Amino acid sequence: MLTRRILILIILVAPSVLCYSSSTIPVVNAAEQRIQFLPYAAEGGVTYYYFWGPWDWPHYYTYYYSPHKVPVTISVEGVPSQYSTTLKVDDSSACTIPGGGTVYVEVNWRVAHIFTVQSYVEGIEGERFHCPANSWYLERFSALTREVKAANTFTYNVEYLLSVSSPYGDATKISGWYPKGSSVTLSTPNIVEVSTGIREVFDSWTLDRSLIKNSTTDIVLNSSVEAKAEYHKEYYLQVRSDYGTPSGSGWYKEGSIANIEVEKELPSEGLMGFLGGKRIFDGWSGDVASRVNAADVKMDSPKTVSAKWREDYSRPHTILALTAIIIVVTSIAIYRSSTAIISKRTPPPEESSRT
Repeated sequence: MLTRRILILIILVAPSVLCYSSSTIPVVNAAEQRIQFLPYAAEGGVTYYYFWGPWDWPHYYTYYYSPHKVPVTISVEGVPSQYSTTLKVDDSSACTIPGGGTVYVEVNWRVAHIFTVQSYVEGIEGERFHCPANSWYLERFSALTREVKAANTFTYNVEYLLSVSSPYGDATKISGWYPKGSSVTLSTPNIVEVSTGIREVFDSWTLDRSLIKNSTTDIVLNSSVEAKAEYHKEYYLQVRSDYGTPSGSGWYKEGSIANIEVEKELPSEGLMGFLGGKRIFDGWSGDVASRVNAADVKMDSPKTVSAKWREDYSRPHTILALTAIIIVVTSIAIYRSSTAIISKRTPPPEESSRT
C-alpha cells in the first residue's frame, strides 16, 4: 500500500458555532490518520479548507460545510498567557481564549451576533485584568464574498488592589481597584482627640515594607498596595502651682517619663517678704506624691499634679520680736531718763514754804 503526501480539497459540515484556536484550525482524525487544517478561503458562500496529511491512496474523504457560515477572528490582548478568558457568542459559551491568543469562530453570516468576554480576569493576589469594552456586536452580512473579513480584539488593562486601613478619618473609603499607574492620595488626621487628656497622634503610613511620615501623601500604583495608618497614644500632664514657675505640663507618649519641677522656695509678698519671709515647697499632691521639687512622672494615663507650699515667717518673726524688744527697752530708757530730768528741775517743798 502506497502512502503519499498530497493536497486534498475537503468541504466540511460544521455545528452552529465552531471555535478554532491558533493561526491554524485544530487537528482532526480521518481514517486514523492525523490531518491538519491550513488557513481557510471563502468563495461563493462555501468555506474551503485545505489539508496536508498522509493518505492511503486512492482513499479520500469529503465533508460538507454549511454555506451560511463565516469565519470571525477574535483576539485577546493585555492578559498574560497563563490566564484566559471565556468567549461567549450570543450568550452561549464558545471557547476559552488564552492571554495574547487568537481564535477563529464560524458563525451564520445572515444574522447579527454578539461576542462577549469576561469583564475581569483574575491574576495573582491583588491583580486583575479589566476589559472595559467586553462586548462586540457583529452585524449581518448582506452577501458573502472572498473579501469578507470579520475580526475583533478585546483589550484588557491591568488593575491593582489598594487596601487602606486607618482607625480614624475616611481613608478606608479609597480602598479598591485602580488602573496601573494611577496616582492616589492617602490622607488621615494628624491628631485625634479621643477624650479629655487622651489623644492619638499619627506616626506613619506603612506601605508593604516602606514608611511614609507625612499623614497626607500621593502614591503611584504599579503593584498591589496595603497601606496602614499607624498611631500612638499620648496623655496630658497638667502641672499646677499657685506660686513660682512650674514646668512639665504637656502631652507625653504613653509609657514615657515626664519631668516636673518648681522652685524650692520663694520670697513672701509684702512686709513679710521684705523682712525675709519665704514660701517653702512642701511636696506634690494629686496624681503624684513626692516631697522633692523635681520629680519624675510615668505617663500611663492623664495626670494632674499640684505643688503645695507653706509659709516660713521665722525670720520676720525674729526681726519683729527683736524690734519690739528694742522698742520696749528704748521706751523704758527714755521714760526713765525723762523722769530723772524732771526730778532735778523741781525744788524741794521746804525751801518753797520758807520763801
